Amino acid sequence: MNSNESRNIWIGLVEVKPNQDQTVLGDAEGAFVNIVCVATGADTFARYIAHAIEDLDLTLVAINNAQPLGRAMEQKEIDEDLIKSAAALREPGELAWGAFHAYQSSEEGSSADESS
Repeated sequence: MNSNESRNIWIGLVEVKPNQDQTVLGDAEGAFVNIVCVATGADTFARYIAHAIEDLDLTLVAINNAQPLGRAMEQKEIDEDLIKSAAALREPGELAWGAFHAYQSSEEGSSADESS
């Protein structure tokens, strides 16, 4: 998607853990979420993501596979709703969240529990 690349839309799979007072994840031990963001590169993408995660009172564990959205779309299937959300992003730092995929423990792996 050339229009996404020209606006520098980046995507990454983000793992988060709850802080003590957070409510986003309920009683889950952590979650994975795809996030798209207008950024000039991997470093700025990570900085914007870290601020957004902090605003939700979550702890950033890792950002995996951060890359331009156009490249990611060539390599794997991206959720259509997230692509539509990405198309609406305009300003640096603007971002859109995919569904949170919460898990109870690392031994159990990810669960189907989703919340936005």
